[in-house]
Amino acid sequence: MYRRLYLDWGVTLPLGTSPEVGAGGHLLGGGHGALSRQFGLGIDHLYAVEVVTVDASGTARTTVATREPSDPNRELWWAHAGGGGGNFGVVTKFWLRTPGAHGNNPAGLLPRPPGEVLDFLITLPWDTLDDESFTRLVRQHGDWHRAHSAPGDPENRLHSALLLFSRPYGAIAVKGQVAGSERLLTSYVSALLAGVRAKYTLEKQRKPWLKNVLSAGNSEDILGNRFVAKTGYLRERFTDGQIATLWSHLSADDAQGAVWLVSLGGQINATAPDATAVNQRDSVLKAIYQASGSTPADDAAAITWVRNLYADVYRTTGGVPRHDSRNQGCYINYPDPDLRRTNWPALYYGANYPRLQKVKRIWDPTNQFQHSLSIRA
Repeated sequence: MYRRLYLDWGVTLPLGTSPEVGAGGHLLGGGHGALSRQFGLGIDHLYAVEVVTVDASGTARTTVATREPSDPNRELWWAHAGGGGGNFGVVTKFWLRTPGAHGNNPAGLLPRPPGEVLDFLITLPWDTLDDESFTRLVRQHGDWHRAHSAPGDPENRLHSALLLFSRPYGAIAVKGQVAGSERLLTSYVSALLAGVRAKYTLEKQRKPWLKNVLSAGNSEDILGNRFVAKTGYLRERFTDGQIATLWSHLSADDAQGAVWLVSLGGQINATAPDATAVNQRDSVLKAIYQASGSTPADDAAAITWVRNLYADVYRTTGGVPRHDSRNQGCYINYPDPDLRRTNWPALYYGANYPRLQKVKRIWDPTNQFQHSLSIRA
């Protein structure tokens, strides 16, 4: 998709780089990517969907739903703008157009990515880290994002992910890109590493944007072909107590996985929380908790490790990142079956869940499309 959009028309969508998911999977859950701080979520550029639904008589019907206020099917579009897959029907077509775009020339209908980006990688070996440096690193990554995540902030041209790999991986990393001046990177690195005594290396290279996005690996390249993941949106950085919990779990010699803290904010937060089905519109980071193995025999240990870490990080909020002044629930594109024991609709959808239920009653009255975390009418 990136290649076609860019080479034919010089445009793109601000989605991620998980090729095992694909554009459709990204869009239905919202879609975050390295350009989202500049251009918003993928679904902020979704104009219409074609959906096959099943009515009360059992008849399959095809409907086109758009974001036009006058469209009688608009609520079906809204539900597919971040409501997750497998809830209302089968999407067979997407139409993409940035709000405010005019005409029929594809070159003017979607965001234009930068011609090149400054790709960077910071590596901090575990054997040079102590708890004080670890705390500063996590704290300062969060503080920087809180300070530089308002819509229109020039720093939104920088996207980064603090990859807190556990000790057995050998090193912690910070991976990202800058769509602009190297000054942005210099300023970020200075803020991120202030007072951090650990040794580090910084690799940076200017690359054509398309080459950089196409060279991004998939999750299996890093985590293997069997991994488990949980998520949490952060309105504020982790508390010092939570950072101490991360240190305790990740610094252990027998630790199983990693925690990634990925840039959000910026233009994502320019959209109202009820404008699409994505309720999380004032977060600054997305936390991804994960562990992996290479064989089925590894699964139980990986799942247990992630469960224990997650419960410990959120032990003051019932073991989950429930919506409050610091947390904003979970990301539906990482469906977590453990959340079935909680108020999972609130975690994924916040105040938007009753509206999604209404769409479900109208468009899937016999609950043809269902799974363990699907919308309940």
